[in-house]
Amino acid sequence: MQAIVLRRLAHSLWVVLLVSMGAFLLAHLAPGDPLATAAGDGAAVSTPAHRNRLRAQYGLDKPLWIQYARWASRASRGDLGRSISLRRPVIDLIQERLPASLLLMGSALLFSLMLGISLGVGMALRPGRWIDRIGGWVTTLALSAPSVWVGLMLIHVFAVQLQWLPSGGMSPAHASVLGLASSEAANLWSQSAHFVLPVVTLSLAQLAVWARYQRASLVDALRGQFVRTARAKGLRERTVVLNHGLRNALLPTVTLLGTGIGALVEGSYIVETVFSWPGLGRLSVEAIQSRDYPLVLGLSVTIAVFVVIGNLLADIAYGALDPRLRVFGSRPQAEPGLSETGLNKTGYHGGRAAR
Repeated sequence: MQAIVLRRLAHSLWVVLLVSMGAFLLAHLAPGDPLATAAGDGAAVSTPAHRNRLRAQYGLDKPLWIQYARWASRASRGDLGRSISLRRPVIDLIQERLPASLLLMGSALLFSLMLGISLGVGMALRPGRWIDRIGGWVTTLALSAPSVWVGLMLIHVFAVQLQWLPSGGMSPAHASVLGLASSEAANLWSQSAHFVLPVVTLSLAQLAVWARYQRASLVDALRGQFVRTARAKGLRERTVVLNHGLRNALLPTVTLLGTGIGALVEGSYIVETVFSWPGLGRLSVEAIQSRDYPLVLGLSVTIAVFVVIGNLLADIAYGALDPRLRVFGSRPQAEPGLSETGLNKTGYHGGRAAR
């Protein structure tokens, strides 16, 4: 297992390198001049001599391949450069904004996983019933609605009209919410209330994906021969569903973990901007608007690392759920004597009795 993880890490380094090269080229091809906001004084920046000094200071007077080589050399030592617009080290800016992004994306991932898988299981156990139909309508609407529209509608309803929740930000804006007195409980709710709407907005589309995939996987698993064998042995339906159906149905769903983290990172750009959330997504939008090349490049590499780690965790979880998996990312290898359904001639599943 260690050799497999090391091999995947080596592949991940190549992915991060390619992402950094692509982000570097796209940032320099975009129109605009990063020096326009470098000194904060338009008159000074408009001076040709001062502009040339700034260009030499940030290495923008060198050819692109030399600029990238210097950046890659510094990045390998943990130095991501200095922001042109904010005039601070990029690594410091990332460290300041990272906890807010981790809080938002971690909460959204946990919320979407728990509710999405639960909804998918309920839809699979009652196919064609009311919960299946309502769940299908809800997931379709969640996948169709843009995140920016969902966020604005939630702000309009719960922050403007009902005034139950704050419209954004992380700092506590209310000492009392929903009639709570100014106490420790009220302060705790005031702190947590600021990320209710961002978490719901960010996790809504991913929740629908989890639910639909879980429903399809569980319906297919419950039709398997090993499930029919377990029912024929007189096992309780709950045991059959949880121990035999759900475990096999989680395998296709776990493969979405890596792409799910990538989707959350992508959605954070919009959600953090709409709700004024001080995370990496909002910082990335500000860096792109100001044409801040070092900051854009540092944030792109940081986000790429998160996506790579998400895919690696998905591979490890897939291997933990399916012990027959010999190589991460490949098709599970059936054990000797097992058919494609996982049953041997004696009615055992995976070398153990289906109990």
